[in-house]
Amino acid sequence: MNLHFQPLECVRLLPHRRQVWRGLWEGQPAFAKFYLDAKATQDLEAEESGLRQLHQAGIAAPFVLHRSPQSESPDGHKGALLVLAEIPGARTLLEAFADADEDGKTRLAAEVIGLFRRLHTAGLDHKDCHFGNFIVGDDGLHLIDGDAVRPLSDAMSSMALLLAQFPAGFQPDLSAFSPVEPLVAATAAARFDRIRRLGRKVFRSCTAVETSRSATCHSWFSSFVDSLALQELLDDPEASLRHPSARLLKEGHTCTVWTLPLDVTGQVVVKRYNLEWPGALVKGFLPGRGAKSWAGAFILADQGLPTPKPLALIENRLGPWRGTSWIVTAHQEGCDLLSLITDDKLSDEKLEPLLQQAAKLIANLAAIGGVHGDCKAQNFLVDPDGQVTWIDLDSLKFRPLPLSPELTDKDRRRFLRNLDKAPWRSPDLRRRLAASLGMEG
Repeated sequence: MNLHFQPLECVRLLPHRRQVWRGLWEGQPAFAKFYLDAKATQDLEAEESGLRQLHQAGIAAPFVLHRSPQSESPDGHKGALLVLAEIPGARTLLEAFADADEDGKTRLAAEVIGLFRRLHTAGLDHKDCHFGNFIVGDDGLHLIDGDAVRPLSDAMSSMALLLAQFPAGFQPDLSAFSPVEPLVAATAAARFDRIRRLGRKVFRSCTAVETSRSATCHSWFSSFVDSLALQELLDDPEASLRHPSARLLKEGHTCTVWTLPLDVTGQVVVKRYNLEWPGALVKGFLPGRGAKSWAGAFILADQGLPTPKPLALIENRLGPWRGTSWIVTAHQEGCDLLSLITDDKLSDEKLEPLLQQAAKLIANLAAIGGVHGDCKAQNFLVDPDGQVTWIDLDSLKFRPLPLSPELTDKDRRRFLRNLDKAPWRSPDLRRRLAASLGMEG
């Protein structure tokens, strides 16, 4: 190990390829990148060259403190080493954007778009421009991962890839682009491609997901949950229903839902999708409702739309045929929106902001090509702080924009019909909600 670097924490690990450690370089906060495969020296040179090009273009990026083509990682692997100065006050753009108010989001969006335009003006591009590679420090916005810096080939496609990462419903200022219509169309296409790719990615081992497969069971679970109890649940999900602390929420023909505490993970919700014969004989060869919910939860979170965190998916298998499946999500306190709509003690004035939140979620979903498919009020959860969240994603689907009116109307009309369950509600409330949904009352 290089004695000048004192490792404190491994922050990224790609087995046999790369390690990133946070630590101290001669007493100074720093990050050490260890390149471990046969291309170690080449990767080091690419990273160093890219950072140098960013600095030359006037774009803030980490400074190189030390380079060594031959070094040793803290766990004894030989490779190349690049030590980078830590950015004071560093947060990813993803973290900063999530914490900012609307004005702060607008300023951050303007900064990142401005930085990317300067990058293009310098004839450069960044082939991995996800929000985790933009760092907001005490001295402003930085771009990291120099090994992704390339000569610019297609500025519009590159900008569209960046814009497609902003949350659904957020509209960055694009007035600097003229004409703007081609960029808007390219962004919509890039967003749909991102959704499609993520929907496939979460069914293989990746940063967020681990997988386990046998002849009779396939399971997928969150990489960020280190829980023995979760592993026991994966091994026998049905046993969790018999747990002394399990509480049955729903027992129906199509699904059964219960909650239970799960050690450090906290309270979780388990939803079992029951087989519906004889249709299951054919449908079992297609992705099931559990799989759709699993992918949908990751997609909604990626697009900034609230839904309970997905923790695990288990499918019984017989070769390519899918049997019973279970999905496990984090439990979220609250009540469904229908119970509030039909609560005659809750005034229209207090109910309307919740209805408008749900209407906005429907509009934001449609804006990214999404259709929920079952917009009854029971599928919106209202937490104790009055925040509305999507649940029950097993009918969720995505299509390229623009969506046909038939698809968008299905969600909006289904949601508006929820008020029919409370005929005493004011007609004016219905008209205002219809207007928010883009419909006639």
